[in-house]
Amino acid sequence: MPIDNVLNINTLHTNFQSKTRLLKRRNSTARVLAFEDLLIYRNAMIPVIGENSIDVVPLSNILFIQAFGDKSIIYRKQGKKLWSAESLSHWIKNIDQKYFTLTHDSYLVNKRSVSEILEDTKQVRVGQIRVPIGENHWQDIANRLVS
Repeated sequence: MPIDNVLNINTLHTNFQSKTRLLKRRNSTARVLAFEDLLIYRNAMIPVIGENSIDVVPLSNILFIQAFGDKSIIYRKQGKKLWSAESLSHWIKNIDQKYFTLTHDSYLVNKRSVSEILEDTKQVRVGQIRVPIGENHWQDIANRLVS
């Protein structure tokens, strides 16, 4: 998919402005904001630069991102993996932390994909995979996943 097809958040906002105005008349502002936030999350796309290609991946399809040296592995729904030439620190800077949280120095997890916090093993379950929670992140991980 060409890089030009990456969804622009401003375009998304403009496309749904009329629906938002209608909802504002019928519902509270909080519901409208939640609706807009959900639309942005479900429709946001990120370019992933691999070794020989650029893939465009919906943000909502990412379960978590794992550091792999100066590169990273993006784990997607349906068990698919995508290698990225970008480091984990790149993703930490460029993905909205409203949707993702660092559970370990090597893992950036999609908050909406976490199904369980396993206190006994200090892990979170993301799909069928258990992702570790680092000692430095354990104290506030529940707060970050709830927000």
